[in-house]
Amino acid sequence: MLCQRLHLNKMLILFAVLFITAPVQAAFQSQPLTPAPTPPPAWAVEIQGRYTGSFLNSADEARASSMSMIGQVAFRASDRMVIQGVWGFNQILEPSQVFTLTNPEFRMLYRLMGKAQGWNLRIGPTAALPLSQNAQDESLYFAIGAAARLTYSAQDEDQVGFRSFYDFGFNRNVHQYETSNTAQSNTMSSIDHLFYFEYVFDSPWSIDASVGFSSAWTYLSVISNAYLLEQEVNYAINDHWEATLGHARGGDFLSPNGQSYTFGLFDAQDSRFFVAMKLKL
Repeated sequence: MLCQRLHLNKMLILFAVLFITAPVQAAFQSQPLTPAPTPPPAWAVEIQGRYTGSFLNSADEARASSMSMIGQVAFRASDRMVIQGVWGFNQILEPSQVFTLTNPEFRMLYRLMGKAQGWNLRIGPTAALPLSQNAQDESLYFAIGAAARLTYSAQDEDQVGFRSFYDFGFNRNVHQYETSNTAQSNTMSSIDHLFYFEYVFDSPWSIDASVGFSSAWTYLSVISNAYLLEQEVNYAINDHWEATLGHARGGDFLSPNGQSYTFGLFDAQDSRFFVAMKLKL
């Protein structure tokens, strides 16, 4: 009789435990699972059309204008490695109409250290093919080089916030002849620097600015230096289209007499305004 009562008490305790814990277990099981973060797409394509004009009036002989189209394809081979290709054309409208293709350029960047957010350093090889008329006049076979990009990003998951990077590139040209068809010494090698700054607002608007400087050496060891300044205001129409209004100034870093610098933010003769439309796929 005592054993039966003990057995009955155990059964009552077991039912009580099951009755109390069942709702708790059901509550835990009903919690939705946290979805895994969506990986970025492997392919990205950008096509930009751009019109560039002078601030000079139409009667000025120094007035210049052009239209260009640049396409860029990027393939994310892994979380650390990206392969890029760029190609396009330029149509000079003023002072005389000239159509030129650009040389297709390729670059592979591997994230050597750091993370996608915050600081990171990417390095990799570069190459270019001689499809432009200038490259053919210079008997260019191909160009090879190396690039490095140091990036700092404080943007959130929606790409809102500040981002900047510094690009360093070394390029070595391989020619059939050391002089071009116009009897000018061809460019043997060059070094490029680019500083880029961007801020994306929590709205369709963003602003960016860049400063570029390059040095080139001919086969006769003649050195030339050039710079480029650009400022842009961008408006994202939707997820695929973006409109841009900007200002650019660039050219030889030294004046024609070689004794003074021509570096400056704005000049009526040298400055250009541009409007652009970008398609992102």
